Amino acid sequence: MNGNPESVYYYIASVNGDEAVDLLVNQYGFSIVGDVSAEDIATKLYEIVQADGQPALIDVMNLHPDKTMILELYANPNMATCATTNSCATTAPSAPTTIPSLPMCGPNGMSQMCGNKPFFSNPTHVMIAAVGVIAFIALYRPKS
Repeated sequence: MNGNPESVYYYIASVNGDEAVDLLVNQYGFSIVGDVSAEDIATKLYEIVQADGQPALIDVMNLHPDKTMILELYANPNMATCATTNSCATTAPSAPTTIPSLPMCGPNGMSQMCGNKPFFSNPTHVMIAAVGVIAFIALYRPKS
């Protein structure tokens, strides 16, 4: 299961096998003699993550061949630099000092944010408003 071609461990082992073996030997005390398959390396990577948890997962994921691209696409832009230089700041990012205002397209703020179309020109918005009105009437009608 751990060394199957669909697993991230197998991908790391097959692309960065030398670095993975180095991690297993130098940081986790494995003794590797002779040639080992990508499947065996992947299984050992999986095992150290299961045994040591998040610290081992971070070590293994630092070997991911696409780490920089993933960080550039999905994380804080500063994290991509952190990943490529291994010089991550240890201080927490500061919170913004102001909250940006929401963009309002129309002159009275009743337009949709994109396309400057009125809110009720979208059938989904009409349905949401209708459900809201029906729920309001059902919940707050006077009792006889």
